Amino acid sequence: MKQIAGVTDIVIGVDLVSISRFKRLLQKFDTNFTKQIFTLYELEEYGHSIQRLAVRYSAKEATSKALGTGLAHMSARGIPSTDIEVRTQSNGAPILYLYGRAEEIAQAKQIQIMKVSLSHERFYAIAMVSGICL
Repeated sequence: MKQIAGVTDIVIGVDLVSISRFKRLLQKFDTNFTKQIFTLYELEEYGHSIQRLAVRYSAKEATSKALGTGLAHMSARGIPSTDIEVRTQSNGAPILYLYGRAEEIAQAKQIQIMKVSLSHERFYAIAMVSGICL
C-alpha cells in the first residue's frame, strides 16, 4: 500500500443509534440528563428533532471511538459528551468542534483533520468520523 507523505495514521469511528431507543432514553430522564449529553448550542439548534439529536449523539460516540476512548458514561477514561459538538455549516455539511479532554486527546494523537458524516431515517441514525494524524 502506498504511503501518503506526512500521514502517520488514520483514525475511524462509526456508531449506529436506534431512534426509538434514543427517544425512550430521553423520555426516561429529566432535562439535566439531556444537558449532560448535548451542548447548549446543540439543544437550541436541534432540540426540536429527536432524529437530529440522535444523529448528533451517534457522532459523539463515533468521535470518541476514533479518539480511542469512548464517552465518559461508558468508561472512566472516556470523554464528556459536551466536549464534542456537532454543528451544521452554511453549506449543510456537518462539522465537529472538540473542547476540553476531546481536544487534548486529539492534539496528543496529532490528529490534524477530523471529518464527520451523518445520516438518519425513520428508525436509525448513523455517523462516521475519520481523522488524519500528521
